[in-house]
Amino acid sequence: MVVVASGRSAAPREGRGSAVGAEVAHLRALLAAAADAGAARVVVLGSSDVAGTASTVRGTTPAAPTTLYGQMKAAAEDEAVAWRDRGLDVVVARLAPVHGAGKDRTQALVRAAARRVVPLPGGGSHSVGFVLLADAVDAIWRLAELRGGAPLVSVGAGDVPLGALMSALGRAQHRRNVLVPLPVPANVVRMVIDARVPEAMHRWLRFALPRSVVMETDVAPTPLAEAARRLAQDVEC
Repeated sequence: MVVVASGRSAAPREGRGSAVGAEVAHLRALLAAAADAGAARVVVLGSSDVAGTASTVRGTTPAAPTTLYGQMKAAAEDEAVAWRDRGLDVVVARLAPVHGAGKDRTQALVRAAARRVVPLPGGGSHSVGFVLLADAVDAIWRLAELRGGAPLVSVGAGDVPLGALMSALGRAQHRRNVLVPLPVPANVVRMVIDARVPEAMHRWLRFALPRSVVMETDVAPTPLAEAARRLAQDVEC
């Protein structure tokens, strides 16, 4: 089996055409090598970002990326599906934002939850895209063990309300934070995102929109309280 985890983890500085082309060419070379070596199964790590502003992401959710990074991953999906049509047993894992030790976004999230007052874009009652690193690894392993099935599979923790996440992270750090809802009209956020805002701003605005990335493997996502405890512990280390 082969797991392809070497794609870009962030959008590069070069323009769209060269970035997308480079991502596809890289994956094409790897899949060709896997096919030549007779690989029984190939798992390509993708991103739920290919679904743009969709509130629920599954493997069957249409690709509608709103960022260059999403466009790169959507093009990579197309390449993988093309190889599958030629007979290579390949599956793409549409990963939710992965949180765990060593990730800058995780450190920022945990530290934000430790503040006395925590603003919640969009009110905080909606779900946000999230998956614990350990759960993502388990899901990828399961996909590698399987044969056939759907060509695109989502890997996330499902419904993770932003308010509940920030509250759990606060408790895990022994902090009593005050959650302050910041109502942000979803249609306004979508208009701004569609205007191709910088990637860093896009990540912040995304918290104002509902997002649930379904776990389409038989791995049970870690309960939120335990996930928060692990994340807080990892950041302290």
